[in-house]
Amino acid sequence: SRDNGKRAALADLRGEEPWRAPVGVGVGPAGGRRGGVGLAERPFPAGGEPLDPDPVFLVTGAAGSIVSAITADLAAASRGTFHLLDLTPVPDPADADLRRYVEDREAFKSEFAARLRGRGERPTPVVIERELARLERLQAALAAVQAVEQAGGSAHYHCVDLTDPAAVDAVLAEVRATSGRGDVLLPAARAEISHALPDKEPGEFAPAPGGQGGGVLNVLHAAGRLP
Repeated sequence: SRDNGKRAALADLRGEEPWRAPVGVGVGPAGGRRGGVGLAERPFPAGGEPLDPDPVFLVTGAAGSIVSAITADLAAASRGTFHLLDLTPVPDPADADLRRYVEDREAFKSEFAARLRGRGERPTPVVIERELARLERLQAALAAVQAVEQAGGSAHYHCVDLTDPAAVDAVLAEVRATSGRGDVLLPAARAEISHALPDKEPGEFAPAPGGQGGGVLNVLHAAGRLP
C-alpha cells in the first residue's frame, strides 16, 4: 500500500542516518535537505577591560560540586574577593557529620543508617541519599570557601533564595557595603528534583528556570548601579 511504501522509505532513510551524518548531533532530513549541529573552531574574541588586581566575583549556585571546582580555579588565578551565593546554609567546618562524610562517605552511610534505626526510624535509600546530598552540597560550599582563603583571597558566603527578590536585595546590599563593586558574575544556580518524568508534580519543574533565569534577573536588578 501507499502507507507501507512511505514507512519503508522512512525506514531506509533512518537506516542511512548513522552513515551519512557528519560529526555532531541532531542530524535529520527536512524538505529534501539534511541538517545537523556540529562544532567549528573560531578565534576567541578579544576581551574588554582587564580585571582589577583584586577582582570581585559574585557566584550563584556556589555549593554545586562543579561550581566549587570552578571557584577554586578562579581563586588560584586571581586571589580576588568572592561573594558566594547559595540556598545551602553556611557550612560549619566543625560539623561532626560533615567531617565524617568527607573522611569516609561509605562509613558515614552505615553510621547514619544505624543512627536512624536507633531512633526507631527506617533507613530507606531515599532518606539516606537525601542526607548524603545535603552533606555533599555543604562540603562543596566549604571547599569553595577554603579554596578562596588558601589562595589568599577573601570569601563571603551568603545563604539566599535567589527567587526571593527581597532576600537578593539584602545580599547585594552587603556586597555593596563590603566590596563597593562587582567585576564578574558567574551565574551557576540551578535546581533539579530527580524523579521519573511521569511522577513529577508541576511544581517540581519550577525551581530550575526560577533559579537559573529568575535568579539571575533578581541579582542583576538588585545590583542596580553597582560599579
